[in-house]
Amino acid sequence: MPLRIQEVPALPALPNAGSAGTSWILSGEFAAIETGAGDTTTKLGALTGTNPATKLTTFGGSGVKSLEVGELNTSSTFAGAISDNSQGGGGTGIMALRKVGTGTLTLSGANNYTGPTDVLAGTLEIQNNFSFNSSINVAAGAALTLNIANDVKLLKGVSGGGNIDVTGTGATARLAGDDSGFTGAFTLPAAARGMMWSGPNAGSASASWNISGEFGYVETGAGDTTTKLGALSGTNSNTRISSFGGSGVKTLEVGELGTNTTFAGMIADKENSGGGTATIALKKVGAGTLTLSGTVVQTGGTTVDAGTLLVTGSIKGTTVNPSGTLAGTGTIIGDVNILGGTLSPGDNGIGDLFVLGAVHLSNASTLRIDLGPIFSDMVHNTGALTYDGTLRLSLADGYQPSIGSIFQFFSYPSAAHTGAFDSIVFDQPGYAATYDYNTGFLTVVPEPSTCALTALALAGITLRRRKAKS
Repeated sequence: MPLRIQEVPALPALPNAGSAGTSWILSGEFAAIETGAGDTTTKLGALTGTNPATKLTTFGGSGVKSLEVGELNTSSTFAGAISDNSQGGGGTGIMALRKVGTGTLTLSGANNYTGPTDVLAGTLEIQNNFSFNSSINVAAGAALTLNIANDVKLLKGVSGGGNIDVTGTGATARLAGDDSGFTGAFTLPAAARGMMWSGPNAGSASASWNISGEFGYVETGAGDTTTKLGALSGTNSNTRISSFGGSGVKTLEVGELGTNTTFAGMIADKENSGGGTATIALKKVGAGTLTLSGTVVQTGGTTVDAGTLLVTGSIKGTTVNPSGTLAGTGTIIGDVNILGGTLSPGDNGIGDLFVLGAVHLSNASTLRIDLGPIFSDMVHNTGALTYDGTLRLSLADGYQPSIGSIFQFFSYPSAAHTGAFDSIVFDQPGYAATYDYNTGFLTVVPEPSTCALTALALAGITLRRRKAKS
């Protein structure tokens, strides 16, 4: 049977005054934890209450007073406020919450306790709270739900390997704490409105972020900041990631988990309603492939430090460093600078990459081109060409070009050009090529070793003929 406390306070005066086998309905003026000095745990099998004015608080004493809720494995909602010492009992004790059991505990009140929150099993749902002031650890297999029928803001960080899911459609979920210890998955579904990284450490390089709602905003105030996303995905082409207020360059550092993901939305400098002058920069890190199929129009720069940035939509000018690769069939609006990295037009096969600007290949860079019987990879550049590094050629689908076959892979080879490739190599043995820097034509020629073997064979035939004549 549930214990109903409607009009009088519940005052657990001993550490074991609660019961994990009882459902507690607390809807009176207050229920207080009065367990003296030191850390204690009060167990409630389930917690329910319908009165938003109910206070669930400490009363005197010291230490952390933990509520362990959920052993009955039922789902319940508590509408009151869990708080520290809000009933005038004195003392320095603070409240903490430990969610156990497979059910869902929904907190819909103005909870402002400052002790830690541990979601060990089941789901904790937070509603209608713009100043949730407890750090949250979500264990692997457990979940935290942010219901944004009204705004929810987490002032402190989230950690752990469980998932964070956003539900509701009307408002915004803000992450304002240090979330660097979060290793689970954050999901903003297409039906949801939006979320904000509202602090300089609100992202996590160890978590995956699925942003498919209306928006994901970077709200980190003045100055340059970096928001780290272990992986970024999203299926909604109307999703917008941008800055919100503030100034400086807001860098999105994506990919540390090394997974392959696709983001279909837009990345832009700022949301007009947020004011400010901040710009967005994008940095690809990690070994995986980030595919951008939407429109990326931010002006803070795009850098590929590691892994592959595959563009099937459009992005601004890009710099590719030694461990990075720029690939795809989309459009680069601006110059492409390959600073020791790789430029590889196409998407796992022959394809066309459009560069509305110059292409600069530096020393130790690689240009990868697939050759086929009808088409080859193509870079449709509109600006100058700087040649350097290695031209690496690969024959697609078993294609075997004949000697003298001619290919072109820059659409504007007559643009102002400088430099030359350090080397031209084939992935397949037995082939070589020359490149005309004035016309942009690549011509397949006999491999030098093949020429040498042919010459030796001819010399042997001549020698045998001479011996036969003598």
